[in-house]
Amino acid sequence: MFRSTLQRREIHAMARAFVVSTGRIGAVLRLALVILTGAILLPAASAHIPRTVVQLAIPLAGAAAAWLHAYDERLRALVRTGLPVLTSVARHLLRVGGTPVPSLAGVLEVGGALSMLSLVAGPWSLPLPAWAGLAAAATTLAFSWSVGRGVMIEAAWYNQDAPAAGYVRFFRYLFPGLAAMIVFVAFLTTAAPILPDRSGRVTCALLSAVVLGTLYLLTVNYELALTASDEAVKYRVNLLRREGGRDVHSLVKNPLHLLRSELESSAAGVGFYVHHFLDEVRLGVEEAVRAVEEGTEDGDVPLDDLVRYLNQMLSSRLRGMVRFGTVTNVRTVGARDYGTVRATVLDFVTNAVKAGARNVEVNVQRLATTPVRMRVSVQDDAPGKVYLSTDPKGRSSLTALGELLHDLGAGEVRLNEEAGTRKLIVAEWNSREGH
Repeated sequence: MFRSTLQRREIHAMARAFVVSTGRIGAVLRLALVILTGAILLPAASAHIPRTVVQLAIPLAGAAAAWLHAYDERLRALVRTGLPVLTSVARHLLRVGGTPVPSLAGVLEVGGALSMLSLVAGPWSLPLPAWAGLAAAATTLAFSWSVGRGVMIEAAWYNQDAPAAGYVRFFRYLFPGLAAMIVFVAFLTTAAPILPDRSGRVTCALLSAVVLGTLYLLTVNYELALTASDEAVKYRVNLLRREGGRDVHSLVKNPLHLLRSELESSAAGVGFYVHHFLDEVRLGVEEAVRAVEEGTEDGDVPLDDLVRYLNQMLSSRLRGMVRFGTVTNVRTVGARDYGTVRATVLDFVTNAVKAGARNVEVNVQRLATTPVRMRVSVQDDAPGKVYLSTDPKGRSSLTALGELLHDLGAGEVRLNEEAGTRKLIVAEWNSREGH
């Protein structure tokens, strides 16, 4: 519980975003709870109005400061006003934001929770009718739990650049248990208990303590969620990097292979082909940079764009040998699938050309399955086996593609060397468009 391994910048960034967004709502909720408690206590204990107002002013000020603390731009605006007290408070809140140093807002709220508790429980509680005591006890416990939640999941606990001191972390371990013990003793020693009999008083005290004890479970669950979110983000980042790598491979490395094959097979026209393919390499580099930097956009991409791109990639001698077959059943491809379709087609076509194919048929299909799957298949008449380039780790380009498709969901690459006189290679994966 409360693992130090969560003190990383990525974890802290997620925790900070979560705490800021929920902290604003939580502060408003606590303001409402203090006002509601006052609305209950003032008419129910009219003889103690001055004391009630003074003691409720502490949590009210704390909740207001906590709400202000969640808006850095408002704190900076207060600093610019130059008002003596407000400027000092705003500067303090800006300085301690995101650090494990106790803030004025936190001190006021913890003190305010104790102040509210002493009004409804303990030896100095107000003489309240049963309905008022029960209602005020519920709002006080809700306020105290919300304050404790803020203490336990504060983003500063996960800040590796400014780690909390040992004694501060020790206080965090003790806080829920200490709060539960204080509440238990307070309700057990209430001068005018909500439930007058002994067993009822003990039950009320135990239930109140359990409410604050759940802060331990909340913290464990929160840190498990942070860990899971971090793993999901890392997985997504790695997947995007691999997709970017596939784009670079398909859009840059494949044109270079084609350039080499053209230079080897047409020495007489080297000058023409060098200029032609250098233009295509430039086009591929620009497309790869765009794909990596801009990422995936929404909307559908016409399949004609892929045909046009293939025609730009291939020399005039090779363009006529690649065509889309009659099995193709889509005219547009979702933007999230298009990058994978393009990379797969380019890899398959390039491998076929390198193997000596002179007739290549490409088919792109959307399969009416659950979930919807995409299929890219390429048939060629190359006399040799499909040429598989390898990386430094000894993996073929098709193996790397298969790994990427697997990450996209039940993806696979199948190679059939015995499909009559034509070789067939098929890639399938779960569509990322979901329809």
